[in-house]
Amino acid sequence: MRKTITFIAVVLAVLALAAGVAAQSPPRAAAPPAIIIVNAPPTTAVDGSVLFEAYCASCHGVAGRGNGPAARALATPVPDLTTYADRHGGDCLMRVLAALQAGHRSRNEPRVSEQDLDMPNWEPIFRSLAADRGTGQLRLRNVATYVVQLQVK
Repeated sequence: MRKTITFIAVVLAVLALAAGVAAQSPPRAAAPPAIIIVNAPPTTAVDGSVLFEAYCASCHGVAGRGNGPAARALATPVPDLTTYADRHGGDCLMRVLAALQAGHRSRNEPRVSEQDLDMPNWEPIFRSLAADRGTGQLRLRNVATYVVQLQVK
């Protein structure tokens, strides 16, 4: 009986010691989510909202606020597109269109796309998804128009 009590006391002491050490250890930092690069899925859509949801919402979020599921994996914060006009001085259609055609790159950031950009140049991507160049241009224009519609009033 005495050996059993001694054994239980030793086990409890070891458990208490382990709990104390665990309580003092700093919590482990969660590993950043991995970035998985995938090709743009082909679509026949030309509607700006449909294209935005298919190609832009993963980073910018469905509402365009920069909180898409992929945003947390990027070192550079994804911009809130609902305030784009305020940040760039009013009418933003041409600025958004230019951004879609040029893409964006931040210094010292991991490569996110084949073009080494945080946001890819969507012009060749949309052009490659259509049989004719005009459809690619129409898609760019429609996505830009949709982003303008997202602006907070």
